[in-house]
Amino acid sequence: MTAQRDRPVGKERDLPEVSAGGPVADDPAPAYVRDAARSAPSIALPSRVVPVQYDSLDDASVAGHFTTRLLSFQDDTVDIKLEITLDDKRRLMGRILPPPQSVELRSPADAVPVDVTDSGDFVAEGLIGGPVTIVVSGPAECHTEWVVM
Repeated sequence: MTAQRDRPVGKERDLPEVSAGGPVADDPAPAYVRDAARSAPSIALPSRVVPVQYDSLDDASVAGHFTTRLLSFQDDTVDIKLEITLDDKRRLMGRILPPPQSVELRSPADAVPVDVTDSGDFVAEGLIGGPVTIVVSGPAECHTEWVVM
């Protein structure tokens, strides 16, 4: 039995229709999917990803005691420690070694530069919840895995 194609697939799809946010054949994408796709270029980062090594949300010994979340990201060239205060005024404190030239908090919607000291310490206050990555510029050009604040 031969499968019958009722609509175009792959490269045959009408790409201008997709980029305009319209439906593709009989398969309209929900608005949230289109919005996420539009923000994808701002999410893609050219630097390497530093993986999470520790997340207190995954630590059974502190389960249920989440006024503060601790995260550690590390690879062969950089060590990033974060402390997120989980109350009404979310606050992020961190230390990056070796000390970077600059630090930026990036979300799908925004990029916020953060002052960093010569010792690699930084603080950001009044943050909203949602996915973020820490973008590091300097001797260890990188960004953290995305985490939800």
